[in-house]
Amino acid sequence: MKINMETKFNIGQEVYIIHNSRQKWKIMRRAVIDDVRTLSINDVCIIRYGFKNGAIYSENILFATQEEAEARCRELNREVTNG
Repeated sequence: MKINMETKFNIGQEVYIIHNSRQKWKIMRRAVIDDVRTLSINDVCIIRYGFKNGAIYSENILFATQEEAEARCRELNREVTNG
């Protein structure tokens, strides 16, 4: 069975990766997507993006621009601070 699915990012696209370091969200690095993987469990489809170093991330921590990544970090840091 073949499923056509639109993804947020494409292979070869450069993205910004954020992560939580010591209770503070920040941009970890910029990287180019090497692989797009989908996983379907109980009618829920999960899209994962792979990178040349073997790392795999979901799209909720990937951003197309540095500005988007910084804005999301600020939003998440406010949530941590305000509880």
